Amino acid sequence: MCEVLPGLSFQLEIGMVIKATIKAVKKGRVEFVIAILNACPELVWCVENSTERNIFMLAVLHRQDEVFRLLCKSTAKNSKLAGADKDSNSILHIAAMFEPSAKRNTVPGAAFLMQREAQCIDKGLNRSWAGFVGLSVAGIGEVEED
Repeated sequence: MCEVLPGLSFQLEIGMVIKATIKAVKKGRVEFVIAILNACPELVWCVENSTERNIFMLAVLHRQDEVFRLLCKSTAKNSKLAGADKDSNSILHIAAMFEPSAKRNTVPGAAFLMQREAQCIDKGLNRSWAGFVGLSVAGIGEVEED
């Protein structure tokens, strides 16, 4: 498909290429996005018809950081990042939105906080306590016998 695209810009909408590019951005298919934008760089300007969001906004909304970093290498980034969707939401508004299909941490609420605290404590103990004689990082309070 990528070899046929150059010179067919008027048929991109008909051939569902724009729809495929938007879907790849939403799903985080970096390899496809790289290949399609190398073959047809003007696809960086494509917009989702229903929301009028460009592919930069869609990458942010669906939390596709690798795709977003790739898109930021484009020369069109300044004008696309300054745009807004049909509801006048900028890319910053979209970043604050919660998309149910977006990647998220699988550990819920309080359990997530406890997990983070445990990891911080563990890292701190490994750095500060591991050098002391008589203390074991695995079992705090255990005293090694001589």
